[in-house]
Amino acid sequence: MNLTIKKLRVDAGGEGSRGGHIIGHTGSGKPVYSKSGLPARTGATMGEAIAMSSPSGRMSKRSKEAATKRLSTALFGEGGLEAPKMKQPSAKTSDLRRAKEMHSLADAGMGPRKHRKAAEELEKKHGVKRGEY
Repeated sequence: MNLTIKKLRVDAGGEGSRGGHIIGHTGSGKPVYSKSGLPARTGATMGEAIAMSSPSGRMSKRSKEAATKRLSTALFGEGGLEAPKMKQPSAKTSDLRRAKEMHSLADAGMGPRKHRKAAEELEKKHGVKRGEY
């Protein structure tokens, strides 16, 4: 019985199609892309980070702050890293989600009166009955 399997080839556009800047290649020939605007980590910056975290070394407060600032700038750039921007759920949404979890705990037999009471208080706070959310 002669079975052949044909591989499907998806043309991804070739090297550099990810839109990043290629800074080198791996041993197998795959491209290595630069990180998103962060300066490259060098042996000097990593050595300094290890030296600062060493418990046997002693530094003055001023020199430690200066080294921390210098290392932070070298690793994360002048402005530092941006905080991730995620939309947080409203208080009502999180309270009703918590009420639903408490009802499921009560239905499973874990502290049924305590969890039902807490869930009903949250539902009453937002003027919603069980099953409406």
